[in-house]
Amino acid sequence: MRPIARLLAAGVLGLTAAGCSTEKWEQQVQDRDQEIATLQQDNQDLRNRVATKEGSLQDLRRQLAEKPKEVIIEKPVVVAPAKPATALTEAGFKVDERADGTAIVLESGILFESGQASLTPAGKASIEKLVKVLKKDYAGKRIRVEGHTDNQPVRIMTSRGYRSNWDLSYGRSKSVFDELSGAGVGSTKMSIACYADTRPRSDNKTEAGRKENRRVEVLLEK
Repeated sequence: MRPIARLLAAGVLGLTAAGCSTEKWEQQVQDRDQEIATLQQDNQDLRNRVATKEGSLQDLRRQLAEKPKEVIIEKPVVVAPAKPATALTEAGFKVDERADGTAIVLESGILFESGQASLTPAGKASIEKLVKVLKKDYAGKRIRVEGHTDNQPVRIMTSRGYRSNWDLSYGRSKSVFDELSGAGVGSTKMSIACYADTRPRSDNKTEAGRKENRRVEVLLEK
């Protein structure tokens, strides 16, 4: 082939190749433009959705602000007064509900002879009945045995040595304590207190009042 012909052929091939490359680049540009347009549309859709959600949120906030505030009124808690222990009252015992617990009131006239601190047979029977209730319904309770007297002076008892109402109230509470302990009421949960005539239940000016004040109370502590 002549030199001129070769040059012409090479030129034609170069132009053809250049034309193919240009078409390929143009197609890539179009594809990228389409991709960008799609992303821009998706972005706009997201913006529209966010704007819609924000509008709904603003509506909810406005409704909440316009809603009347609920007023909460706290009602006072009414505590029912404590009731006497049913098991004890059904067994025939006199019961006082105190701030520090449930007190079982035992009249000293049943438990003891006058001026004495040794339990009578009737007193022992009363304690025995009490023990059954305590073991059945109040097991594990802490117990305080309290001795009380009237305000009449105690005559000197040479055989027992009770020289005051304090001595007598202690001796009587100790006798009840020992009877309870001997019957199986746990002594580790019991204590003794003596008050003499310092905590009367009634007026000491009358015999009926003094009789009510002479007592032993078995306190079931709270």
